[in-house]
Amino acid sequence: MLREPTRAITGRNGAGRDRAARAQASAALPEADQGLFQALRDKRTELARAQNVPPYVIFHDRTLIELAAARPGSRAQMARVPGIGEAKLDRYGDAFLAVIAELAD
Repeated sequence: MLREPTRAITGRNGAGRDRAARAQASAALPEADQGLFQALRDKRTELARAQNVPPYVIFHDRTLIELAAARPGSRAQMARVPGIGEAKLDRYGDAFLAVIAELAD
């Protein structure tokens, strides 16, 4: 006898779960940080495509939320954000700091 799956995965590679996680993550941000969060996500996607890796390899959504909330203005401040180690700071820090500076209030 075959077992029926207990849950259906929607879309390719569980894309339905990914959308739900993104919606939940962005809902945790104040309205003032939503635009910056989206700009950071766009930069992450751009970098991921250039490197042919999934976006979460660059930074997870949670790290982007922390960046949007903290709005660091320097590499030293960015290094204090959870999820950003020395290697990622060296590799991606300037690109993300430029996005933050561009959208700073």
